[in-house]
Amino acid sequence: MKKGFPIHPPLIAAFPILSLYAANYSRVPTTDLWRPLLLSILGGVLLWGLLTAVLRDVRKGAIAASTLITMFFFFGDFNRTFFDATYMGNRLQMEIVWGLLSVAIVLGLLRVQRKNPGFSGLLNIAGVFLVLTTAGTTLMRALQTRGGPDRPREAIAAKAPPNSPDIFYIILDGYGRQDALKKIMNFDNSEFIEALRKRGFFVAEHSHSNYCQTEISLSSSLNLDFAQNLLPKLAGQATDDRSPLDKLIDANKVADFLRSKGYEYWAISTGFPTFEFRTADHLMHKREPVSLLESTLLDKTPISIESNAPALSLFIEKRKTVLSAIDNIHQLAEQKAARPRFVFAHILAPHPPFVFGSNGEFTKSKTGYGLWDGSHYMAQGGSPASYRNGYVGQLQYLNTLVLSAIDALQKQPGVPPIIFIQGDHGSKLELNQDSLEKTNIHECFCNLAAFYAPARIQSQFYDTITPANTFRILFNGMFDAKLNLNPDASYFSTWGHPYEFTDVTKKLAESLP
Repeated sequence: MKKGFPIHPPLIAAFPILSLYAANYSRVPTTDLWRPLLLSILGGVLLWGLLTAVLRDVRKGAIAASTLITMFFFFGDFNRTFFDATYMGNRLQMEIVWGLLSVAIVLGLLRVQRKNPGFSGLLNIAGVFLVLTTAGTTLMRALQTRGGPDRPREAIAAKAPPNSPDIFYIILDGYGRQDALKKIMNFDNSEFIEALRKRGFFVAEHSHSNYCQTEISLSSSLNLDFAQNLLPKLAGQATDDRSPLDKLIDANKVADFLRSKGYEYWAISTGFPTFEFRTADHLMHKREPVSLLESTLLDKTPISIESNAPALSLFIEKRKTVLSAIDNIHQLAEQKAARPRFVFAHILAPHPPFVFGSNGEFTKSKTGYGLWDGSHYMAQGGSPASYRNGYVGQLQYLNTLVLSAIDALQKQPGVPPIIFIQGDHGSKLELNQDSLEKTNIHECFCNLAAFYAPARIQSQFYDTITPANTFRILFNGMFDAKLNLNPDASYFSTWGHPYEFTDVTKKLAESLP
């Protein structure tokens, strides 16, 4: 052990990235792993080389490098624990304390190395253990992945029926129902609802979602069925792997069916990490320069992008992607298409992070950038007041954007489009990600549901509709598909066990408390 060559700096540099990836395996595309992993390892090796030259000893250089790498990735937690230094006012004070502490720890460990030459060998063992543990965790989770059904992509029919309308399915992530917003968020959204009705929409008074998690809800609505039926082998299983749900969202039955009728499948994405839409005929997406994995890592370091590089801030990038998605809808409204289009737009708002004030001004929260809601948001340092204020402000500006997009679509020459606007779930301020008993299910499940379609179809929508019946009604009205409607049932599951469902339909039938 005394003479063993040190290998721990690159291992210590790799561990934070591998650990974060393993903890979020089902939420982070593998392609997002390689850049931060390689850069961290390369940075660790370069630092090791520099400190070896300064200290004139490869083992001392390795110990100093591993210590500083650890402190580098511990910086964000150190900040939040001892300083809560989100703003620049006390950042310098925090950095000085952190720097002095790092130097003191390095000097202390170098002294340990002098008294015990085998200490560097112990760090080798620790580094190997940490990397193997995270790699093993990731491998186990990969082996547990059962995958969703891989359907061949439906070929586009030679010709669509005459006068086939474009179909726009616009998901406003986390957009709650009017009465729930008034009760929980203290916000009266009636002006927006009346604006929809004046534009010819039917707005369901008592709609609710089938699920209160995005991937489960959208896999259900886009495949006209419940997740339990779509993934029967996963129902009730204690796994948090969501990749089967993502496959169902990408290669969905709605797009397949409409392709068989001559439609093209267009997807508009606003940065939900695992939504890639590889099967779409056209993808409109403004890709962020920094991934969510990288932003989370940087938030743990002294080079937190929110503080030192606002040009790269994911708060700013989210603003750009949301605005880009609305702009894409405007562009499609202005374009003439050879074929009718099915357009699925997933807009990550009013869901956190909150980046718009009520007039569109830039905002960002102390929690850092993340897709946290409910109790996860609170665990990151958020408060009910900051959630409520951020959500309401973002929703107000989103209302303006959505109405402008609707106006553009309804001005299209020719056959009027069909437009469905839904929240995939409610606002989720009072969601406990780990407990049904501690969750306000009315708030979490009561979602916006608004429908604009020809009268013979629109008349079939009803006040208590759930997303799993949206396209069943449409296909029956447009194509005489003769599909039976699903029960308007709702199921709760925790974040850690998304496939362990509890039926909350009867409880939701009660009036909003």
